[in-house]
Amino acid sequence: MQPEMRVNPFYEVLSMFFHGFLNRILKGVVAVAIAISLLLGSITPTVLAEEAVDCTVEGACLPFPPVPSASVAGPTLDESTMKRREEPNRIPIEDPPNILIIMLDDVGFGQADTFGGEIHTPTLSRLWDEGIAYNTFHTTSICSP
Repeated sequence: MQPEMRVNPFYEVLSMFFHGFLNRILKGVVAVAIAISLLLGSITPTVLAEEAVDCTVEGACLPFPPVPSASVAGPTLDESTMKRREEPNRIPIEDPPNILIIMLDDVGFGQADTFGGEIHTPTLSRLWDEGIAYNTFHTTSICSP
């Protein structure tokens, strides 16, 4: 039978102290890193979006900003005036391109043969082949409870 080796109690206490202390420091560093990444993640897209488009140019931002009403609402109907608002020409160029947006519901992205699926869609495929197609998009579902 081997004799039991005893560790100095001072070293046991020191080991427990540093193990707990270093564990707390590590948790603190991880918490600070998560907080900084969340802060930078929430600031960066806003800054990039503001730098990307100059909204002072007419027609550069979509959707277009609303036109204020020209009507005046008074305390009574007799004191109110209805004036039709004048919508500005939103397209600043003479020969604007034709833009077609197709929104479908309950159709999987990979079902049409345009995107590699089995359902034959010749018109959609022709539009895809002759124009510019944007197929990187995201939408949130509104059908969940």
